[in-house]
Amino acid sequence: MYRQSDGYVYLRNSNTQGVADIRFFFGNAGDIPLAGDFNGDGCDTVSIYRPSQGRVFIINQLGANDGGLGAADYDYYFGNPGDKPFVGGFNNNGQDTVGLHRESTGLVYYRNTHTQGFADYSFIYGDPGDKIVAGRWVQDSTPGPDTVGIFRRSNGTVYLRFSNTQGNADTQFEYGYFNMLPVAGYFGPLVGGDDPPQATGVTALITNIVDGDTLDVLRAYFDGVDWVQMTFRVRLIGIDAPEVGDCYYNEAKNRLASLVSGQTGWLVKVVSEVDRYGRLLRYIYTGGQHINKTMIDEGYAVAVEYPPDTAHAAVFAAAESEARAASLGLWGTCTGS
Repeated sequence: MYRQSDGYVYLRNSNTQGVADIRFFFGNAGDIPLAGDFNGDGCDTVSIYRPSQGRVFIINQLGANDGGLGAADYDYYFGNPGDKPFVGGFNNNGQDTVGLHRESTGLVYYRNTHTQGFADYSFIYGDPGDKIVAGRWVQDSTPGPDTVGIFRRSNGTVYLRFSNTQGNADTQFEYGYFNMLPVAGYFGPLVGGDDPPQATGVTALITNIVDGDTLDVLRAYFDGVDWVQMTFRVRLIGIDAPEVGDCYYNEAKNRLASLVSGQTGWLVKVVSEVDRYGRLLRYIYTGGQHINKTMIDEGYAVAVEYPPDTAHAAVFAAAESEARAASLGLWGTCTGS
């Protein structure tokens, strides 16, 4: 994180909640942070772009103990004031350099060295207002450069391109909320060792819990004229929790509420959009947890297959067997379970 009001940098060396491991000052108020391996030594550092001057300041070390870091190792002018910087290894030499994105036109341009001069490459990508990032999007063993991606806040969609050239996206998917900004990186597995969910998903605010397998969410989207907020009812895929009047109904509803109420969740569709009642059919993730599975793990719901949405059916069945064997939740309370 970079505090733009005073140039305060605070870094954490794990993707977990907690206080910063590294803290120091670098830059002036209003500067924009740039994170990357700018000299190819395998360690990312924090540099800055000063938008008022169109000037890049690169430093190849980290500060410590809330102290000032000192002068940049080198600096140069690049781009026009107002252009938005991003970082990537654009020529696959192990060294990150700086690119710029002109949001008003979609112009992307970058240099492959930390020197002043004209862009080495430039092209148009995306629509005005899109937010840009760069990353290595292709998952294979072949080395390759970082390429551009954009987040379109108007529809909560990410568009990735596998080469730094003008053209349509090579892949796209819904992810995020209209007031979010994109970041790119290799973040590893989620807390607890689970793999990140791989299906297409969107985020939404969870506003109401109906019972142990049904809830309401609020999502904003652009209807072509204005921003619209709409409430949707969601049925969690692959589980069945007790209904009103059934044993363990209140416990299941309260547990789901404690897991997700008031949080922003990631809603993942498998095959079906809605059920016969018009409810969205989704897996839900919050705080690194697969909520559908957690409800089974702890004995608040049973595993039920609803074809064709059976992506995690085997995992859910195994989780139910373990909960049943341990007499967790409804398995230890409700007779006939």
